[in-house]
Amino acid sequence: MAGLVTMLASPAPAQAGSQRPMPGYVAGAAPRTAPKAVTVVQQRTLAYVTNFNANTVSVIDTATNTVIDTITVGGAPVDVAFNPRGTRAYVTNSASNTVSVINTATNTVIDTIGVGSVPAGVAVSPGGTRVYVTNNGANTVSVIDTATNTVIATITVGAFPIRVAVGRVGATPKPRRASAEPDRSAASAITDQTNSIGADITQRSRSPERTFQTGDH
Repeated sequence: MAGLVTMLASPAPAQAGSQRPMPGYVAGAAPRTAPKAVTVVQQRTLAYVTNFNANTVSVIDTATNTVIDTITVGGAPVDVAFNPRGTRAYVTNSASNTVSVINTATNTVIDTIGVGSVPAGVAVSPGGTRVYVTNNGANTVSVIDTATNTVIATITVGAFPIRVAVGRVGATPKPRRASAEPDRSAASAITDQTNSIGADITQRSRSPERTFQTGDH
């Protein structure tokens, strides 16, 4: 039977090197940091914020709402995701075509992984063994092995993929990866075992949570 994948699609990030003025920005003024995404480490009272224009990640103590660390990453960071234990953070750098791997115990970058053009969304598998990255400029998804921090597969998907989410489809217990296109009308479901497209997805609802229905596969 058909399954469901729930995700949030959003407009494409700016291409590498572009600087779109934010509301209220005055030409010639000092560039703003342009916070892009925030993710909370469930195991700790910390939030990590990607600063698109500053090429940094701010670490916030949610107990005191203060910035306790600033981590320099690659160019124009967009998204951040954590492994299940919260010991590693993975940051997509859209201007550098890389993913920064952060040790959250020391808040330092311990590895930098080359991926496709203009990486945007990132998600970690439930077991923490794989990281999935949407490459907005290449129409692909990079699959990273977290044991070696290397790309082990590159999957062609629809145009300008943005977000990637981990979920389950239908009655099967096998996990799927889903990447969404920016017009919010389509997505690709990727099977875990073969790193290939396992379903064509079309939007059936325009609710804020963006529910997509998959075909039978």
